[in-house]
Amino acid sequence: MAQRKRPYQTPKVTRYRSIRDLPEKFQAIAQDILAEQPLLKAVIDEDQRCLSVTEEFARFLGYAPRDLENRSIYEITCPGTVDLGFVFRVVRRLREMQGLWVFEHKQGKKVLCSYRAIRADGALVAEFTPLNFGSVL
Repeated sequence: MAQRKRPYQTPKVTRYRSIRDLPEKFQAIAQDILAEQPLLKAVIDEDQRCLSVTEEFARFLGYAPRDLENRSIYEITCPGTVDLGFVFRVVRRLREMQGLWVFEHKQGKKVLCSYRAIRADGALVAEFTPLNFGSVL
């Protein structure tokens, strides 16, 4: 008897899976910031490598921009918090996805960001807004 495929399950690292899971006072802030001007930006190819990052994005995580370019985005993402394959599949179908992403600062701190991912010529343009810089999840 053939085994049935298990549906995709999101990793259980943090209780925040989307902006809707945030406490109400942070939901409004995250939505407002995403709608206006995100602070950080990265372009990620289908191999999960950073094609380019803004200087602010790199500095925010304690790196120089050249340190992050052409590196796997998973090297700076906390393990188990984001499945980029899933994000790419959703963005291919829906053109845009929003949610939460946990990065690891060069000093080891975890940084929660809201993000919006948009499809662009075989790559993702991901815009991030930090929600908890300096505090640990």
